[in-house]
Amino acid sequence: MDEPRILVVEDHEPLRVAIQTILEAEGWSVLSAGDGLEGLEVMSQVCPDLILADIMMPRMDGLAFYGAVRARREWMAIPFIFLTAKTSREDALKGIELGAEDYITKPFEPEELVVAVRARLKRAEALRAVTEAEFDRLRQQIIAIPRQLLEAQEAERRSIARELHDEIGQLLTGLRLILEMAGRELPGARADSLTQAQALVGELLARVREMSLQLRPPMLDDLGLLPALMWHFERSAALTQVRVNYKHMGVEDRRFPQEVETAAYRIAQEALTNVARHAQVIEVTVRLWAVQEMLGLEIEDRGVGFDAASVLATHSSSGISGMRERAFLLGGQFTVESAPGKGTRILVELPFGGNTMREQHERAYSACG
Repeated sequence: MDEPRILVVEDHEPLRVAIQTILEAEGWSVLSAGDGLEGLEVMSQVCPDLILADIMMPRMDGLAFYGAVRARREWMAIPFIFLTAKTSREDALKGIELGAEDYITKPFEPEELVVAVRARLKRAEALRAVTEAEFDRLRQQIIAIPRQLLEAQEAERRSIARELHDEIGQLLTGLRLILEMAGRELPGARADSLTQAQALVGELLARVREMSLQLRPPMLDDLGLLPALMWHFERSAALTQVRVNYKHMGVEDRRFPQEVETAAYRIAQEALTNVARHAQVIEVTVRLWAVQEMLGLEIEDRGVGFDAASVLATHSSSGISGMRERAFLLGGQFTVESAPGKGTRILVELPFGGNTMREQHERAYSACG
């Protein structure tokens, strides 16, 4: 834990200086204020780990200051100790009823102050550790459900794609061969009808294969991310007339966890679809790199752009939201930079086994071109 910051709010300057000296001698960082209003100004700049506040102060007294602190969501959990004179004990008890953790009666011994502060800091740290552990557990549970759904969806896509390609595709191929053989034996108009039937079967076969590839290209499972992306870029350029300038580093002849390869492929697929539909460009740049245990993907165009902040805030684009969710569910990062007339840049970072230093994969990104 970093050095704890303690805010001392006390209108009597000699006492405030004495308290600061005692606390700093224990190795704590001390902030100070002369009344509640000044204390709020200090907290607007630096959030303390614990607050010591007198009750009787000008402008804003300790009780009013406590209420203002607890009214802010980000300050609700800060431990709060009242400093009070013996004659103000009832006010201190009122503060305790409101929710303050403790009070210290003036005059007090330095040891008494140090013990009270140390106890509250330890309690706050223990509570924070429990809270963070519980939050992490809940976060993992929340992430697990949509991640399992995505994995189930991809498994279903894989199954349907193989069924279309292998079973239905073979049946249609067999039907076309039968029609070809029958057409050779029939003369005239009947042969022409069979020729038309063959053409329809051929068109149906092409559509089935296209559907199979759209659902999940088999080379993603068989050969890996790099060959699948290169195939997709060529196919996308032929269909949309948007050329893909593709650069890669550290991914050659490598396989990554299936969920990482799938996420990177789907994000690139969705991003290129958005470029073709909205960017109004003839070229897009895609960079792919791997450093240590981080896979990076960047898609950049110089097109019409859009208001990225508004889209992210309102979730008005299901494509952007879907890409961000895929990265998030793998513990990755998703960044989109765009503005009207300024083009668009999407950056995705996906861990595939551990942590990596940001400087390392930024250096790799620069080397990638």
